[in-house]
Amino acid sequence: MKLLLFLINLTFAASFKSKLYNNTAIITIATGGYNANSLVSSLRNKGKWNKKIYIFSDPCTPKINNTVEIRLPKITKTPLESKILKMEILNYTSEDFVLFLDSDIVLNKPITYFFNKINIFDNNCDAYMPHDMWYSKKFKINGGIIFVKRNKSNYFLQIWKDTILNRNYKGNKDQPALKKLIEDKLINICIIHDSLIFYAPDTTNKYREISTAVFTHYLKFKSNYN
Repeated sequence: MKLLLFLINLTFAASFKSKLYNNTAIITIATGGYNANSLVSSLRNKGKWNKKIYIFSDPCTPKINNTVEIRLPKITKTPLESKILKMEILNYTSEDFVLFLDSDIVLNKPITYFFNKINIFDNNCDAYMPHDMWYSKKFKINGGIIFVKRNKSNYFLQIWKDTILNRNYKGNKDQPALKKLIEDKLINICIIHDSLIFYAPDTTNKYREISTAVFTHYLKFKSNYN
């Protein structure tokens, strides 16, 4: 009986992994002079991702083949204007799950490693996001990777956007608003495992190793990297 239950649970888990993978869209932002060429190339090659990749673009963004372009009518002029697009990722996609990746991220191995680590989307989570760099003094969570579920994460994305658009909000980044929502316990962010992300500035490799990471996030190195 125990063996039978084990096999049933194993079959269910494998089925859900397939559903998670097959019903996910990947989306990024390439505006204000940035491009997503390296991200898209690594997703297709090392990431083995053959499904949809959506790209928020503006008039200065070159078109990338085999992607879904979400064209903005005007060039984004401020970092915050671009970052607010993160909160719109469910509005421009149709899949059950959406994975947002910053455009300065590259894949080191098949993205199935990521889905296998998540396994099942916990409905107690408003979203999955990674820890920030271990030496960050400001933020615990990094907004460069966001994994969300339709009809579950909508409230989180909306309240994050509303906080930023509040006339009392200061700064040109999205993370102070995220930090406040977490500290006020208005949202519940579940952690993407540290082993999946390598931060390029993280030279000590305190938590992460590039040899095992699925994602490399270049952060402040993006100008050198591009």
